[in-house]
Amino acid sequence: MGYVDMQNVRALWHMIRFMPADLVLNNLNTACSTILLLTPYIPNSPAAPHIPHASNPNRWCLVLVLSNALRLRLEVVPSETGLALVKLDQLPPAISRRTLDPRDVFWMTLELQQPGTTVMDILNILITNALHQYKFTRAGQGQREWIRAVVFHLEDSGILQNGSQESMDRVIHRQWWSPGVHIGTVPVVAGEFYKCYGCETGRRQYCDHDQTFSWADKARRRRQNGFY
Repeated sequence: MGYVDMQNVRALWHMIRFMPADLVLNNLNTACSTILLLTPYIPNSPAAPHIPHASNPNRWCLVLVLSNALRLRLEVVPSETGLALVKLDQLPPAISRRTLDPRDVFWMTLELQQPGTTVMDILNILITNALHQYKFTRAGQGQREWIRAVVFHLEDSGILQNGSQESMDRVIHRQWWSPGVHIGTVPVVAGEFYKCYGCETGRRQYCDHDQTFSWADKARRRRQNGFY
């Protein structure tokens, strides 16, 4: 597939972080063997060890499996600007094992429809659908909605197999507390996709209307037709 010229999108590196940068940049052309949807279980409440902590919901991410030794975590986190930051880093050693232990984390496999899909292919889908232009609600919610949007566009582009979003939605609306145990459902709260980093932050030197406005509008229409 064709790639966006990332160097010509002036604000891009204010919205995406590679950590460590060299590791990610050196593996942009590495193929993923699979993509995982993953979350650590909700920790117990300190006051009542047998009750999950109500204020600490599951935190979801996507994991790009490049090899048994290298897995990259793709997630969205808060930043100092008040906007969301897309972060791609190495999965922490505590949960990056040859075989993920279901006693530690809940995970499911999202099957690839295009073998040989690279890290750069996935980043290209994110950028050209303006998925890097996102902000949480004032209460800091919206992380699951971003994950859903990413999976929607990966499936829509043919990278993930048909039905991937439907399979994901069966688990991401639930709270996962312990291995195989979910404790009811929690509605997904939507953040907001914006059209231009420069306009959003008042930093006019980073305005990229000619690119990002068209990307954002196109992505929004596709999600409206098949996502919500």
